[in-house]
Amino acid sequence: MRDIKKRLGISLKKTLWVIRNKKIEELYNPVALSATKIAECSISALIKYQGRGDMIDLEHLARWDRYRFRLISVPTSFEMKASEVFDAQYMKALYKVGYQAGLNGQSGGHKL
Repeated sequence: MRDIKKRLGISLKKTLWVIRNKKIEELYNPVALSATKIAECSISALIKYQGRGDMIDLEHLARWDRYRFRLISVPTSFEMKASEVFDAQYMKALYKVGYQAGLNGQSGGHKL
């Protein structure tokens, strides 16, 4: 990308926006002492931190190519739980929180 810009003699401000539809912050949640519950929690943590690692990789790539990196995710203050896979009420409430964050200039401020 840098080579193309250099050849064309242009300077663009580029921003990579990443929307993570999960909470990023670590949340403590005790687990029952059963092999099944520990396995469920372990797999969930593995998936969460793989996603976090992917976001860190994206941030490094963006910075390498001189992009601004902006990340927004579900805030820890959002406590509503979905009652099913496609819960319309949950989605509307989450949209409202994200929309309000954008209006207040709070979008894109996460640090990984």
